[in-house]
Order: sequence, then structure tokens, then C-alpha cells
Amino acid sequence: LTIWKDRLGSSVLPQKDYVFEEGDKAEQRIVSLISVDSLIRNKKIEAPQLAKLDVQGFEIDVLLGGSLLFDSCEAIILEVSFFEFLKRQPQFPEIISFMEQRNFVPYDIFNFLPRPIDGAVGQCDICFVKKTGPFRKSHRWNPI
Repeated sequence: LTIWKDRLGSSVLPQKDYVFEEGDKAEQRIVSLISVDSLIRNKKIEAPQLAKLDVQGFEIDVLLGGSLLFDSCEAIILEVSFFEFLKRQPQFPEIISFMEQRNFVPYDIFNFLPRPIDGAVGQCDICFVKKTGPFRKSHRWNPI
């Protein structure tokens, strides 16, 4: 696990020799990873109906180890990046495609985080819901 000095954005993605933009090397820690599926199967947690992931570019890896979430969850909220801030970090199009392949589609987009360099959206949260689930039961615009 790469731990930045400010502890923000710490992630398992950066390599040991990764140098942050300001030139500061981050602290590396060895940590054990446990899949969400194993936690559910071993009854350490109940299968949730809602999941929120903010894992700094490790979203697809977590979801691959959490395939049971696609059965139990009605909504999955992911922090999505529009740029490759870290090596191997999936970006917006890849996340949309990955989720759509699992029959989840965007329902809402919020928490826009602008990139300091130019003010463009760098990250946001996207709430994905089951394509044929209760949140998409109606495609009407008005409540009437």
C-alpha cells in the first residue's frame, strides 16, 4: 500500500519506486488484501444492497473480487477518474463499460472534484444501478 504524506489518495496501485509529482516518495506498507466475496462467503459481512467504493484506482480489481455484489446490490457507487492519475488506474470509459457488462448503468453523477491544474473534472462519484432494477422501473421524465 502506498501511503502519501497527507494520507489522501493512498492506494495499492503505485509501484514501490513511484515518485509523486512534487518529488516526494511515499511510504510503502505491506498489507493483506481480502476479497469482498470471501467476506460474504465466510459470513464476516452480509451481502449488501448498496456498496460505495473509494479505492483510488483499484475499483475494477475490488469488483472482480466482489462479484457477489452484482447479485446483492441494487446500487454501487464508485469514485471515477477522468485522467490516469496513477499507473493502471481505470478511467471513466473503462468503468462505464465494465459496469455495463455486468448490467449496471449510471443513475446519478455527483461530488465533482476539479483538477487543480485546469479546473476540469478530475474525479466524480457515479451511482450505478441494475439496468432492469427498481431504480430504472420508470423512464418517464415527469412523476405524473
